[in-house]
Amino acid sequence: MFAEAKAQSSSSTPAAADAQVIKTYAQPLYQFNPRIDFLLKNNRTSLYLESVMNVQYAYSSLVEQYYWNGKFGIDHAITNKMYIGISEKLNYSFLNSTSKISLYDYTTRVYLQHRGKIKSLLFLKEVLYEQFNYTNGTLTLNTNQGSTVTKLPTVGRIGLGLGLGKYFKIGKNQLAVFGSYRAFVEFDLKNNKNSYFNNRFIDYTLLRLDAGYLINKSLYIGVYVARDTNFGYVVASTPYDSNNITPIGGLVCNLILNPFSDSKKQENEAFRYFYTK
Repeated sequence: MFAEAKAQSSSSTPAAADAQVIKTYAQPLYQFNPRIDFLLKNNRTSLYLESVMNVQYAYSSLVEQYYWNGKFGIDHAITNKMYIGISEKLNYSFLNSTSKISLYDYTTRVYLQHRGKIKSLLFLKEVLYEQFNYTNGTLTLNTNQGSTVTKLPTVGRIGLGLGLGKYFKIGKNQLAVFGSYRAFVEFDLKNNKNSYFNNRFIDYTLLRLDAGYLINKSLYIGVYVARDTNFGYVVASTPYDSNNITPIGGLVCNLILNPFSDSKKQENEAFRYFYTK
């Protein structure tokens, strides 16, 4: 809550501390998110493959763009409550140099999570790092000699996340509800001293709520809503802080494959979707 309030209200540099905050809302995005999890023996490790497809518009920010993407990840339990994971996501969107949808960037994510409980509530705490590596054609430089097609410099971001959730028994199966919040500091790995990201305390936040039905603990059908916010500082005749907000709604279909154990005895801890978003 402190990070969100700080990000919404002010800049981190003295020159920009009194800048006006202007909020801009993008078109709502509607998404479909299919996913398959393959659980290894004893449910300690999960391999997953998923995609996010926008129905109408592309997601677009200073750091990330995609009409659709694909992601492969590994989630592993170090102990009963501590987890580590790594994933690779390929974002596909229009490049500046072409009118075709092509690979825009590939994003690497690594995280360390503590997945505990407060009585019947699920409680997630995490630290994570993401790195965006762009392809040729994502940037066009205009000079006196003409235009040169190149690529954006690599961007990294470090984030902290919290999540709360609960399972509700409905019939033979369960309704799952999970809310999460992540706040990130972003930085340009090439030009960080003069980086666009230096002027805001927090550069990116994601507030998300998931709800769905966990069927036989092997199939999850759910929906989610999210508030995706990118924070920037615009140098103009009257400089201002820009909060670019994208409302998101989506449909999830998550198939959980577990050939090494009896699905009737499989516990909810084997369900990884909420934790790896």
